[in-house]
Amino acid sequence: MDLISIFIGIVGTLASIVGIYYSIPSFSSWRSVRIAVQKLAKQMSISGFNPEIVVMYGRGGAIFGGLLAGNLGNLPVISIDREVIYNVGTTETNLIHTNSLHNVAGKRALLVTGEVVTGSQLTSAKIAVTKENPAELRTASYYVCETSSTYPDFYWRETKQIINVPWRFGKSYRRTSKRALSNK
Repeated sequence: MDLISIFIGIVGTLASIVGIYYSIPSFSSWRSVRIAVQKLAKQMSISGFNPEIVVMYGRGGAIFGGLLAGNLGNLPVISIDREVIYNVGTTETNLIHTNSLHNVAGKRALLVTGEVVTGSQLTSAKIAVTKENPAELRTASYYVCETSSTYPDFYWRETKQIINVPWRFGKSYRRTSKRALSNK
C-alpha cells in the first residue's frame, strides 16, 4: 500500500509541474535570441543562401533583422513597417516606409520579421519586396506559430502560441501603429 501511495504522489507531482508549465505564458530571453541568430546564420550558410541585403519588417524585424545582418557579415539593411487600420469589426494593415525597397533589385534579399503568427503580414511584405525584382528572396523570423498559413524559410522556433519576446518590455512597444502615428 505504501508503494502505491508513493507512486500516486509522484505521478500527481509530475502532473502538477506539467500543468503549471503549460499555464505560464511562453517567453524567451536575449540569450535565446543570440542562439537563434547564430543558428539561422548557420542554416543559411549550409543552404547556400548568401543574402546581399536584409529587409527588416516591423519593429521585431528591425531588431532581429539587424542582429542577423550583423552576423551575416554586416550586410546593408533597409526597413519597412506597417500601420494598423481599425474598421468596424475588422483590422487591416498597410505597408509604410517602402520607398527604399528599390535597393533590392537584382540582389539576393532576406526579408526578416520578428514573429509570424498568421502569416498574412509576411505574405504582404513578400509581395511588396518581390515587386522590386530581387534576384532571390528568402524569409526569416525569430519564431512562427503553428497557426500560420505561411512559414518563413528560416526560423528558430515553432510555437503553439504567441511568445513574449525580449524586445517587448514596455508599454510603448505595445502601442498600435495607428496610435503611434496619430500621436505625432
